[in-house]
Amino acid sequence: MTIHQMILNVLCSLIGSFIFLFLVLIMFKPKIVISPFVCKGKFANADPSFYYFIKVINISLFSAYDVNVELLQIDYYPAGKGQMNTRQISLSLVEGSIRKIPGYRPSWIRKNAPYAVKVRTTENLEEILAQDAKAIAVKVSLRHGLTGLVKVGSKEYNDESQVKMGKFAYGLKFGPLK
Repeated sequence: MTIHQMILNVLCSLIGSFIFLFLVLIMFKPKIVISPFVCKGKFANADPSFYYFIKVINISLFSAYDVNVELLQIDYYPAGKGQMNTRQISLSLVEGSIRKIPGYRPSWIRKNAPYAVKVRTTENLEEILAQDAKAIAVKVSLRHGLTGLVKVGSKEYNDESQVKMGKFAYGLKFGPLK
């Protein structure tokens, strides 16, 4: 083996390792989708109070672990020269941490949809969103079941029209059911 062959082998090995690493990071990072609106409804028919629901879907093939959901009120205030600052205030969730969200499987493989979860709050989100310079943000952090890679996804709701009365559709769909 000559020195040129050895350098070529080392160079090919390095390039192959980088390609493999980037493929793993791209293909095996957690993938979630957060609902584009909030649903307002009752948890049970006998329940007198209304809840606000946000749907989170794990579209990865692998399970997500250590799921933590945060709900924040964002206050925008002027900082001068046309700039805006934000203040974040934590809002309460009925349950903000979930141990595991199973990976996505088509309905012909798995008849239920455990990959789609809803979190709920009793905070009046419509009242907050009706005010100017206020928004609601949901932040979801989760760890991928195979690689351990962490993903943080977020969604911001800016207007009270993003609150719909009803329930979320089944599975991968978000459309509100009446």
